[in-house]
Amino acid sequence: MNDRDSMILAALLHDVGKLGQWGQHDSDAHPAPPPDLEIAPPQDAHQHVLWTAEFIRNRVTSWPTSVDPRRVAELAAHHHYPEGSDSVQVLIAVANRLSGGGNAIEGDNQTAPGASKPPRLSSAFSHVWAHRQTGTGKSVHHISELSRDDLGVAFPIPETEVESSECSELARSYRELWDQLTEAANATRSQTAEAMIAHLLGLLETYGWFVPHASQHGTNDLSLYDHSRMTAAVAAALFDYHEASDAMTPEAIRDQAKPKFILFAGDLSGIQSYIFQLAEIGTGATAKRLRARSFFAQCLTEAASHKALRTFGLPPCNVIMRSGGRFYALLPNIPDATDKLTSLEQEFDTWCHSELMGQIAVNLAWSQFKPEELAGFSDVLQRLHENLSFSKHRPFSKLLIDDDDTWQESAFIALEECAHEEGICNVCGTIPAEPDEAATAGPERCCRRCRDDRIMGQQLPGTRYVAFYDDPDAGAFPVLGHSFDLCDDDRIDGCPYLVLALGTDDIGPVSRFPLAHRFLAQHVPVADQQTCAHCPGEGKCPIPGAERPQPGHPIFFQCIAERSRGRTSLGYLKGDVDHLGKTFSFGLPEKQRSMSRLMAISRNLDLFFSGYIEQLLRTEFPFVYTVFSGGDDFLLVGPWDAIVDLAERIQADFDRFSCGRLTLSAGIGLSRPRTPVATAVYSADNALEESKETAAPGADESRNQLTAFSTTMKWNTARNSIQEARQLAEWLADGAVNPSACYRLMTYSDLYRRFRNTGQTRHLRFLPLLAYDLARNWPGLNARNPDQRDARAWAEGLKKDAMASGRADTESGAWPPLRFLLEYALNTRRK
Repeated sequence: MNDRDSMILAALLHDVGKLGQWGQHDSDAHPAPPPDLEIAPPQDAHQHVLWTAEFIRNRVTSWPTSVDPRRVAELAAHHHYPEGSDSVQVLIAVANRLSGGGNAIEGDNQTAPGASKPPRLSSAFSHVWAHRQTGTGKSVHHISELSRDDLGVAFPIPETEVESSECSELARSYRELWDQLTEAANATRSQTAEAMIAHLLGLLETYGWFVPHASQHGTNDLSLYDHSRMTAAVAAALFDYHEASDAMTPEAIRDQAKPKFILFAGDLSGIQSYIFQLAEIGTGATAKRLRARSFFAQCLTEAASHKALRTFGLPPCNVIMRSGGRFYALLPNIPDATDKLTSLEQEFDTWCHSELMGQIAVNLAWSQFKPEELAGFSDVLQRLHENLSFSKHRPFSKLLIDDDDTWQESAFIALEECAHEEGICNVCGTIPAEPDEAATAGPERCCRRCRDDRIMGQQLPGTRYVAFYDDPDAGAFPVLGHSFDLCDDDRIDGCPYLVLALGTDDIGPVSRFPLAHRFLAQHVPVADQQTCAHCPGEGKCPIPGAERPQPGHPIFFQCIAERSRGRTSLGYLKGDVDHLGKTFSFGLPEKQRSMSRLMAISRNLDLFFSGYIEQLLRTEFPFVYTVFSGGDDFLLVGPWDAIVDLAERIQADFDRFSCGRLTLSAGIGLSRPRTPVATAVYSADNALEESKETAAPGADESRNQLTAFSTTMKWNTARNSIQEARQLAEWLADGAVNPSACYRLMTYSDLYRRFRNTGQTRHLRFLPLLAYDLARNWPGLNARNPDQRDARAWAEGLKKDAMASGRADTESGAWPPLRFLLEYALNTRRK
């Protein structure tokens, strides 16, 4: 039997009994200790160890032959009071305390569960920037499983809305989770310890996401899943460190003075240029390839993290954070760790240089730290980020610079002589086209990478699972010496070392493999039999009939633009969370900057941007295309008017999701459907930069803003302005306002901006021009048509705002966002 596997499983399951214990809150009943285990009568606060032992011995009925469930139960049940002679018991107890933000020596101060009703999980953002108190108080989660089909359950709610729940109701909810977890655990038939660990980790994610790991009043913001996952990660790294050091003794394990851990990070650079470097713009293949390239970058991040774990023989839980092209792994500081990491660096550089022509670099960095630093983990992160920044400024240094610190000129020549008749790929314009006839068949001459992009783009809409293989030839798509396949059902070939289930709870068909869940924003509008028939642009479609999207395939950007109101344009929405680095460093109170809490914040952010946004698009914005969304940022493309609505919706939902403790900024750029994607994204980039760096008129600081139609607004202003713009568009459609009147207002708005920017009084002529215009060209306030009366009243409000207090420099009212209102409304009429 493998004591290491038993130890990892015990660390992962050590607190699972809390579900059973809280489910029996209205009863003094608890299971008896298994007869073959010696468990000292636990204190009231630690009765859950009996339920943990019960789960392991009696509720999980199938274990791999390499694992002794009795040993797992014994180790898990002693995580509060280990027997002094059992070093592995001590190690799990130490890992439990460290992952909770304590130290390796102090005991637990958990309150007795009988002192109050079963607890609810507070939002992971409860203590983030605590001075930004919003709403009526603390926000908590319903006691529920994580439904990947409906992520509305992930939103916290004010505690006042649920505080009337009786203890019996809460206990019943916990009993249901306990029974569901038992049923799911017995449905798996893992043949190896590796598969068992992966499956149990997934089950804890499903049934422990909204369960607090502790019941202390005011500090129950860390979930059972996060705590259990981190305990297993710390335990695995500690075990390997002490085993390699030949110091597996209780005294050595409790020693916090030595740097026992390595925090390892990988960060992909060049992703955006790689995604948008498509020379063949405007064809139907663009939509497929954009999503494929973004997805490939995510798989590259996955594969890099897998390689790190497999190099050290660590379980999946040791990748503690993964999002947005970056991952962090907790490793043991064993004697040959640096050699292994340096070898990984060399391997990654070589592969990216030869296979991707250096377009993407996997930058690696690592930093040693002591167990006591887990409680103040933001300091460890800061040191690591300094190393990572240095690495990102020296990409491919292992290849480009030799041991004598001189340039290796041959390494700068990424391509072999490519004078053959195929020439350069006419899609990416970078890599030689494939000489193989099968690869170049069709209307375009492309390289293997672009061929794979097209195939991947066709398969992605129906993909439910991603299977990763050690063998680069086992899967259809090679990556970093590994490979992967996309699967839409349970027909998975070979023996993958890991299968990712993408946003689905249906894992039964693939439960025979090591499995992990991932949320992946991959929504793209897909054609059906009626797509072209229902298209507003059907009578004037520029796409030849034979080339139009086929059912089941992504529709073209031209098709998406045709769904716009008025002007046939695409909107590019780009946004990200404000001050996220500062949040991780300083956003939590100093005593709560533990690795577990920082990981929980990162995990919840990725849930929103990868999972919730995917569902939002699929259910409410079906014609919006996902270029990427995950981690803390997003880039979405859709009909221009839907993109404006979507920006407003994402901000409102994110504010509710993060309890108002975090903010995001966004920018919108508009373009014609055949505009090169890189050019269109550049306009969205510039708009986002304006939101980040330029304070809106009347605002004290930048960020927490939207920039669209050359107008930067705080979100409250943007929300009101969007409503006004919709109303103005209706007046235009009904004839209550003449388009020429809007164009004249545009002129006045430009004069207003020039005055605000320069202070030159000659631009104040917009005041008399507006007054004359209203008197001469607009309907009267007593017009018979009510829409005309309302429109004139709105215009009079403009004049009143401009003349406020006898000044023309007011920053309130509709003048600062007037250009946005006018551009929006006029775009609803243009074709």
